[in-house]
Amino acid sequence: MSIFDVVIIGGGASGAVCAAMLAKAGKTVCVVDMADSLAKKLLVTGNGRCNITNQNMDSGFYNQNIDGFLSVFNQQNTISFFNSLGVELYADAEGRCYPVSNTAKSVVFALQNACQKHGVNFLGGEMVIDVVKQSNYIVKTNTQTLTAKNVVFACGCNNQITNVVNNFGIKTKPFVPSLVALKTKQSIGPVRGTARNGCKPFGG
Repeated sequence: MSIFDVVIIGGGASGAVCAAMLAKAGKTVCVVDMADSLAKKLLVTGNGRCNITNQNMDSGFYNQNIDGFLSVFNQQNTISFFNSLGVELYADAEGRCYPVSNTAKSVVFALQNACQKHGVNFLGGEMVIDVVKQSNYIVKTNTQTLTAKNVVFACGCNNQITNVVNNFGIKTKPFVPSLVALKTKQSIGPVRGTARNGCKPFGG
């Protein structure tokens, strides 16, 4: 059984970027995700345009202080990273950054291409059931068992993942809705700031 340097749980935006960076640095990487392709969820972001970052990134827009994270990797680092993949960005009047192509497909393709180029293994359609620390980490999915020197959690949380991370003493905060559908008792017609197929989040 081969031992990966890193197994990344979650193949969305953060998991794909993490995989591309680690693989480029020479690490053997495997990404596990329930979707059937890497970074698939990005296709619906920004109403299909992919709002990658914001020029006005600041802790004030979050429910916690993220200054420590931004001091290591901020919006300019994000822009530089995607530029290195051949994805040029532009900012709208509110500072939201999109690919010049105005399509999320170009961003997904660039990430998938970078991961393929640097030998990232992708295990799609798999759910992580458990992670056990022995001499290495044993990552159990619904069909396979992987061995890794390191594990990165780059996924959304459900009860299963919460139980896994809690076993490692990692605390999680209470879950709150982020992007949700809204229903009203009466039809209110078109509302300013809404998209054709759903609500447009503030700042998103």
